[in-house]
Formats: sequence, C-alpha cells, structure tokens
Amino acid sequence: MSKKLKIAAYAGILSLVLVPPEIFLEHMLNENPGTQWVFISIVFVYVFSVSCTVFLYYAFFLLGRALDVSAIVISSVIIILLNFIWYSFQVYAIRDPVAFYNLFGGTVLVVFGASRIVFGYGVYRARTALGGLATSLAIFEIVIGLFLITVRLYLVGFVLSLPAAVLQIMLLLGLSRSFDEETRGVVSTD
Repeated sequence: MSKKLKIAAYAGILSLVLVPPEIFLEHMLNENPGTQWVFISIVFVYVFSVSCTVFLYYAFFLLGRALDVSAIVISSVIIILLNFIWYSFQVYAIRDPVAFYNLFGGTVLVVFGASRIVFGYGVYRARTALGGLATSLAIFEIVIGLFLITVRLYLVGFVLSLPAAVLQIMLLLGLSRSFDEETRGVVSTD
C-alpha cells in the first residue's frame, strides 16, 4: 500500500506541474486555432493529466476501501470518471468551446461539485485514521464542491483545487511514510 500511495502522490505532483502548460497551450490554441502542433501538444497534456488524476484518486479509492468509508470510495470513482469525461469533452471543445460549455459545462460542474462534497465528507469521517491533514482537506473539498455547484463561482472552486491537491499529496505522502514505519517495525521484530 505504501508504494501505491507514493506513486499516487507523485502523480498528484505531476498533475499540478501540468496546470501551467495546459493553460498556456489552451491560450495558444485560442490565439492560433489552426495550429496542429499546439492541438497535438494539448491532447498529450490532457491524456497525461487524466492519467495522473486517476492515480491520485485511485489511492483514495484504496484508502476508502481499506477504511470502509464508502463516501471516499464512491466519490473517488465518480471523480475519476468525470475527469475522463471532462478531458474527452475538452478535446472536442477545442474546436467549438462555446457549444461545449453551453451544453455540458454546468452539468459537469454540478456533478463535480457534489462528488467533491461527498469526498470531503468521507475524508472528514476518516480523519482519525488519515491523520492531521484530513480535517483541513475535508473542509477544502466541501468548500470547493460548494463553489463548483454554484456554477457561476466555479473559477474560485478551481483555484481552491490547487491547495487542496497539495493537501492530498501531503496526506498521501504522510500515510505512505506511516505504512513504511509500520512495515519496518514488523520486519525488525521478526
């Protein structure tokens, strides 16, 4: 479990590192819509970003199962699926962004927001097992979810997602260290 948590934390770090290039490439594509290399680059970044997000939330899925907290399990699966859907539609939206956001944007934001609230609730319920950062992460997740559900304030939710991702990474790294220490204690007593 320790190794999976570390991989997920590093994937979370990579997903944060991908935010500036994603924004830059989207801006470049808006400025020069016919540029093929920018389109290919942004699709590559989207695929890599989804992969990193899947690793991150899969770790929370595993933690939810291990701790028997169904709110974390269910919301992690929903968040993973929504990321696939969101980035798939993002590729489509590159060609016609207005139609995309008018058709799907609000619905996806509401479902994202609701799943983040459920995720935050699950993390709060498991706060004793997850450690000191869990309460802060739970509050962040619930607040992010509330902003996303409003749809009009979604940008605030996205901005708050960055420090929440840092808390998720720190939580996973801390848990992986505690699993390593427990394993060393068991191995050293034999």
